[in-house]
Amino acid sequence: MTRLTVDQDLSQMELNTDRLIIREVTWDDLDDIFILESSPEVDEFNTLGIPDDKNVTREHLRPFIRDQKAKVRKKLIILMI
Repeated sequence: MTRLTVDQDLSQMELNTDRLIIREVTWDDLDDIFILESSPEVDEFNTLGIPDDKNVTREHLRPFIRDQKAKVRKKLIILMI
């Protein structure tokens, strides 16, 4: 088991299994998240609703990505691939 220390940069952390990759969201994921959030099938479970455009998704992600650099984390959003 790998133990993480307080000084480690968790924004680069990635957990892998045989079938799954779990990591934090980055700006590189913006297009895919926008497509996903724009899907009517996903909207049924998305409390934010369908975004009007990609800028809405960008602003939704901004505080999570900004917080990745904080010494004390208050927000976390992960991506499961």
